[in-house]
Amino acid sequence: MDNPAPHHPHHRTKPPGTLPNIQRDYVEASAYSANTMSTQFDQWTISVTKGPILSSQCTCHTECRKDLPVGSSVNGNSLANDTTTVPQKCVFCRYDARIELKHLPDMVFVQNRLVISSPDDKFGVEFNAVDALNSIGAEPSDDIKVASAGAWQNARTESLQTYGPNAVKYDWTFGPNYTGTTFGITVEPTTDSLNMALLTQRDPVLFFDEFHLYCDELDDNGCAEMEVKIRVVESYLFVLLRYYLRVDHVAVKLQDVRLMFEVSMFSLLRKQLC
Repeated sequence: MDNPAPHHPHHRTKPPGTLPNIQRDYVEASAYSANTMSTQFDQWTISVTKGPILSSQCTCHTECRKDLPVGSSVNGNSLANDTTTVPQKCVFCRYDARIELKHLPDMVFVQNRLVISSPDDKFGVEFNAVDALNSIGAEPSDDIKVASAGAWQNARTESLQTYGPNAVKYDWTFGPNYTGTTFGITVEPTTDSLNMALLTQRDPVLFFDEFHLYCDELDDNGCAEMEVKIRVVESYLFVLLRYYLRVDHVAVKLQDVRLMFEVSMFSLLRKQLC
């Protein structure tokens, strides 16, 4: 069970028929083409950031590798006159050093993330692409092979004797070991279950959003993707983090992480299903 700090105040459920006061704040980070939307629910601040697919290389070339005076010119664009220095880095260079995985999926939405935090940002949980990618194992998966693997190996027996059966040196299915990134929260095991009766009620949805963290088509042999969904109703918020794998004519796999907060409770409940 994920327990917020002990001094966390208790917030009573609002009377039936009234909705929590949810306010939305739209902020556009035009320099990196990302949009952030924030909303309030009970004692939580919910922030969703979405951006485009990560480029495959640096988009600013040598200017991206160093700090430049604000009065300098970058790609013909003059920066504002100032004596301070700021890092002029493209999205690729900002995140490339933070991602440990050597072979990335076809599509990485590196700026996409969901943050659920206390109003002062001292504790909470977030779901982001960098931590999800860094949780992927470095070794290839031995239990799943593409449908044509047998025929391919039979036609290349000499190469297999030279290079071995695992010529691919990474997990080509991009299977994560990721349940979210917590901060300022104590994580404890529990026997409690998600309130399925509450989750299946047809309550009015106050807030909903969804986005991908990464996606890969497995060289036209299927699909591996990780996505995040959040739903907020009057009495709870619910987050679904789902990894979906489909290897054509071989296997389908779902790996879910479900996070729930009930207004009448003091804790976040997280459950992992494989």
